[in-house]
Formats: sequence, structure tokens, C-alpha cells
Amino acid sequence: MILKIKLLWKQIYKLFFAIVGFTILTWTFISGILNQNDIITRYHGDYTVYTLGFFTTFTCLSNLGILFWFLISGIRHHQENKNKIQSYPVALAAACYITITFIIYNCLLLPTQPLPGNNLNWITTVIDHMINSIAFVIYILFFMENKQQINLKQFFRTNFWKYILVLLIYCAYAMIRGELRRLSGAHFTWPGNNPNIIQNRWYPYFF
Repeated sequence: MILKIKLLWKQIYKLFFAIVGFTILTWTFISGILNQNDIITRYHGDYTVYTLGFFTTFTCLSNLGILFWFLISGIRHHQENKNKIQSYPVALAAACYITITFIIYNCLLLPTQPLPGNNLNWITTVIDHMINSIAFVIYILFFMENKQQINLKQFFRTNFWKYILVLLIYCAYAMIRGELRRLSGAHFTWPGNNPNIIQNRWYPYFF
């Protein structure tokens, strides 16, 4: 009985954060589409640029990664760490990427860009950059089922390089796309609040 309650609690935990996370991302995406002024001003009415920009930020990709893991592992809780997708190495990779999102936002971006004043944007920012990250890392560290001890030497030989490769591929993609956008003229720029400064959407982040 105690074991069933323990398993049910973990299943509810995963499904709760998966549903809340997907709901927030979906609503944020839709509200962006409905914001006609922003679409016209910043995206020149191009919904494909908005959609591509929304789903290819590292923040969105890392959140989608942990939310899909939470959802799959919530639905198939008894299979946790018994198949490739729900395995401990995959969970560690997702935890690594969402931790990068957490550190970069809270230590690099937040000190220079305060939390949004809009209630929806504030909630979205807190959940995507803080709550989801903490909830996932806590689950992987303390509650994940069937965890096996990993030999560090074996880990660096078989898995660590894959984590780095994914980051390098994303960086290469962002840089190449940024240069192509920069060469595309005014389609990816718009006037800022200061008439002497032109804002641009070349790169997903300023660094």
C-alpha cells in the first residue's frame, strides 16, 4: 500500500509539471500570435519567423525536453529507467540542459533584464526559467526510479561527449542562422524606442 502511494505521488508530480508546463508554453505561443502589434512591428507580419523564433530558443527547447520526459514518464511510470527515452543518461542530459537555462537566465539575463511587468509574461518567465528547472532536477536527483550507479570514467567516455555535441550543434545552428539573417536586410530588424538604435532578431540571445 505504501509503495503504491509512493508511486502514485511520483506519477502525479511528473504529470502535474508536464501539464502545467505545456499549458504555459502553448498559451504563450498563442498569445504571441494574437499580439498583432508585436507581430507587425517586430516580425513584419511574418508568422513563420515568429514561430521559428519561439520554438528554437534554447529555453524553449530545454523546457520541451524535460516536459516530454515528464509526460512520457508520468504516463509510463512503471517503465521508468527501463527504456532508452526514460533512461537515467537521457534524464541527466535533460537535467544538464535545463540547468544551463536556469543558470544563464538567473545569473546573466535577470540582473540586466528585470522580470516582465505583464502578469502572463511574469508567470511564464518564472515557470520556464525557474520552477520547471528546479522541479526536474529535484526529481532526477532524489525521486527517479531504478537509478543505477554510473562509473564516471565510463560516463565521460560514452555519454558526456554527446551532451557537448548537442550544445555545439545548437551554437553552430544559431550562429549560421544569425549571419544569414543579418545578410537578409531589414526583414529581421525593427525600430527600437531610441530612433538611433535598430533592434534585430538575428540571434536568439545577445551572447
